[in-house]
Amino acid sequence: MKVELVSYTKDGERIVAIASKMSRSRKGWDYHEMSMTDEEIEIWIRDAIIHGYWSVLEHSVYTFSIEGISRVTSHQLVRHRIASYTQLSYRFAKPIEEYYQPIIPPSAEKRASEIVENAYREAYNYYLKIL
Repeated sequence: MKVELVSYTKDGERIVAIASKMSRSRKGWDYHEMSMTDEEIEIWIRDAIIHGYWSVLEHSVYTFSIEGISRVTSHQLVRHRIASYTQLSYRFAKPIEEYYQPIIPPSAEKRASEIVENAYREAYNYYLKIL
């Protein structure tokens, strides 16, 4: 598995705090950006969380590249929807033999890795024939 942080919002906490404060202020972004102190940042983030203003937390964005996980794992990430996802589409991306890398569960590695590998290979070959 490979996980890499590829991008993030600079000063993310500050942006979240300003967005939180903006929801209760008639003053513009520039005013809050110039006047917000480091001490206020934590106060406004805590306030948003306590009061359930979750949308302001979305102003800080972190983008990760995650490779080498099973389709089951990726589906669990997407299912629980704690973020936005883009994943390989098996409808549009043509299968390429050198990218065939089945993820064998740790529980099968010791007892049945050869059986699992053969089953994956056979299923993959049928998949290619169907296409």
